[in-house]
Amino acid sequence: MGLDMYFIMKRPDLSGDVLMCMNGAFPVGFQSEGKQIGYMRKAHSVNDFLVELLEVDYEDINCKDIELNDIHIKHIMEEIEYRFDNNYFIDDWDEDDWRDFKEIMLKIKELSKDPDAHFFYTIWY
Repeated sequence: MGLDMYFIMKRPDLSGDVLMCMNGAFPVGFQSEGKQIGYMRKAHSVNDFLVELLEVDYEDINCKDIELNDIHIKHIMEEIEYRFDNNYFIDDWDEDDWRDFKEIMLKIKELSKDPDAHFFYTIWY
């Protein structure tokens, strides 16, 4: 088992992507209603932060899209800035995960200027 983390964008004019997950050693696809903006794998501290921020039960979000609204995006960017300003990481791998997350969130922040775009976080484990 793993933790596949997807960041997707939905717009009325976009068709969905098939998102790939791992089922043991075998890739499995599931249909999303949005375009994949970013993907992370087994970034547990990032996922734990998002679960807490989004106020969702970890067991209830498997393969469900949880919206990232403007307030969430603002809080996420503040957390990323805090962690990098204070070197607040468990280890080098954690820092790499947060760096990857930062790149995804900068892309989402830029795309969020489009009023028709809506952003979601979903996991598969």
